[in-house]
Order: sequence, then structure tokens, then C-alpha cells
Amino acid sequence: MGNCKGGPWVGGPLPHGRGSVTGAGAGGKKGDGGWCVGAMHGWGAMAMVLVAMLAVAAFAQQQEAPPVRAFTPGAPVTQPIPYSHEKHLAMGLKCAQCHKNADPGESMGLPATALCMGCHQTIAKEKAPIQALAKFHAEKRAVPWERVYQIPSYVFFSHRAHLKMGATCEVCHGKVAERAVLFREKDISMGACMDCHRREKAPNDCQFCHENR
Repeated sequence: MGNCKGGPWVGGPLPHGRGSVTGAGAGGKKGDGGWCVGAMHGWGAMAMVLVAMLAVAAFAQQQEAPPVRAFTPGAPVTQPIPYSHEKHLAMGLKCAQCHKNADPGESMGLPATALCMGCHQTIAKEKAPIQALAKFHAEKRAVPWERVYQIPSYVFFSHRAHLKMGATCEVCHGKVAERAVLFREKDISMGACMDCHRREKAPNDCQFCHENR
């Protein structure tokens, strides 16, 4: 390749109109408008340079989040039984009392009807929503609550890990304590999550949230 002896041609125009190759070998020998990489052990040195460039490019790609698109909050989600987080939290209830974090800790659970009926056997039992709740409980059926947020199945996310690192419910779910009806008010896209990880100095490599395929 070129008019070099003992090594490939790096940089400058190649002979016979073949274009040029960018780069230069340290310690190489000056040729016609380029460098001969004989002193760098020829193709072996070129391979090392190429591997280093690919490693740097892969690292840079790892750290770059996809562009965060403008986020539009969702519409209020209608539930089978009206439930106001604002009212219940104002009465002193805590998130963890209703949403248990069972092992292995990936998900937060939903309250069993027995937990709700512990209060509502007497409180507001004459109201239609509570009577609907009592019917679910009597029939031993879980209330079919509608999801507000949904993470794709190919993403690994642990509520427990985030809580241990100091994240609060509001970070990902918004001002739940002020909501009579919940809606998707926080962006949980890949770009938004990577931005958060960058701010909190958390890992952002692919295998941290995705299976290594």
C-alpha cells in the first residue's frame, strides 16, 4: 500500500489516486506526502491504533444519552374506584404503608383490599366507592387498578436500589401527595433516565439497565 518498505502507508495522498488515510505513526519514516510505519512494527501498530480509536468511540457512545424529546404530561387516569392520594396522605398515611417493596425489590406492590377495609369497614362505608371496594373484598378479587407508568420489559429497574440511593417517589412519579387523580407527569424515557443518572453520577453503560446480548 503506497511506496513504503516494511510497513503500511499512513496519512497523505496514496499513490495511483487512491485517496488518503488520516493519521500518522509516531516514530515512522517520512514518505511521499505520508508516513511509512516500519518503525511501528507495521500492521500490528496500525491494529493497536485502530483498537484504541474504537475503544474511545465506544466509551463516548456509552456516555451519550439519546436526545430528550419534549415531554407532554398524560391525561388523568380513570380508576375503577376513585382514590385521592392527596386526601389519604394528608391524614398521615405513608407511601410504604400501602406500597410494599417485596423481594427482590424491583416493584412496589399495590394494597390488598383487606388493608383498605381495615379503615373502611367503618369510615365512609355508606359511600358508593367504598361499597364497590367492599364488594371486591367480599369476592376476594383484587381491584383492577389502571397503570399510570409502565417500564418496557427489556429495561431492568429496581425501586429498592433507587430508594437506597436516596431517590424519592416524587423524582419519578411527580407530586403525588398533591394529586386527587394521578396522571403521568414525569418523563421516564431513556433519555430522561440517562440525564438523571448523569446528574447523580450513576452508571450509564448499556448493561446497567439492559441485558447483555
